[in-house]
Amino acid sequence: TIIVTPTPAGPSSSTSSTPPTATPTTSIPATPDEDKDYKMWKKSIILVWGQIAQHKNANLFAGAVSEADAPEYRDIVYRPMDLNSIKKNIESGHIKTTEGLERDMMLMFFNA
Repeated sequence: TIIVTPTPAGPSSSTSSTPPTATPTTSIPATPDEDKDYKMWKKSIILVWGQIAQHKNANLFAGAVSEADAPEYRDIVYRPMDLNSIKKNIESGHIKTTEGLERDMMLMFFNA
């Protein structure tokens, strides 16, 4: 994610061709508070994932679809997703936001 912060306009900036300053931000927590917030979010979202995984029909989405179960699945579904992959992505940091979790959950359902 990149946040663009324009350079403050001064008396000499009207003739300057200097572009606005781009300040890149990383997803790595910059402060102890952000690190603490991320760890709390991760702990909470794993609990949410656990509730989803305990649903009576969750076993349908627990693991990846095997070639033996559906030989042509990979020809139809270009980005497979399942609950175990989602959990691994949360734990590894590939999913860093609630929106990321929602995106992968919706992808999983769409693939079905």
